[in-house]
Amino acid sequence: MATPGQLVRTMADVLGIPPTTVAQYDRQLAEAGLRTVGGRGTSAAKVTATDAANLLIAVLGSPLSGPSIKAAKQTCETFGSLQTRERSEPQKFRQFRLLSLATLPIKHTFREALAALIQGASQGELFRTSDRDDKLMEDDYLFGITVESTRRWAAISADSVGAGDPIYIFRLHYTEPGPEQYEWMAYDLGQRREISYRTLRVLGNLIANGARG
Repeated sequence: MATPGQLVRTMADVLGIPPTTVAQYDRQLAEAGLRTVGGRGTSAAKVTATDAANLLIAVLGSPLSGPSIKAAKQTCETFGSLQTRERSEPQKFRQFRLLSLATLPIKHTFREALAALIQGASQGELFRTSDRDDKLMEDDYLFGITVESTRRWAAISADSVGAGDPIYIFRLHYTEPGPEQYEWMAYDLGQRREISYRTLRVLGNLIANGARG
């Protein structure tokens, strides 16, 4: 199992941002009860997949410096509680060997999805699809997680590379409860962040082994 310090360093490495920045987000989440806490030495906290998901959500949903870090709790709670839209079909991700995601109920939150994916990766789950010869392949970059902070919107997507055309893209969309809102179209300045399955794989390895990989 990994410690909070290892989670911070690993998150910083895989996302390519300063560890000091990630540590500030982590501190805010710990103080808000959104990250497992413990003592020192052998009693030090051991982070969970949900802890990793919360930290990832806080980073993806916020600008990377300035006063926004103090809003890490609100950002984590806002984006973490985004819910799937009514026509979501998580079971379709079974074809990508992502059983952790495919077995979630149709109605679930963005936090639940990320925590499940990180937990699945910690147990050896890998994103897989088929190449043009129908052979299994691993390609982290055919899988994506997108967070749009202006819209308070997130998505999980995967490209299906099959034996023939067309190539299908499967998506789960996460928004705030209630009818679709289109007020975001009035704003011309957006903030979108995207990561691949690589981040989930690295965090899963950390949760399983307490080491970066």
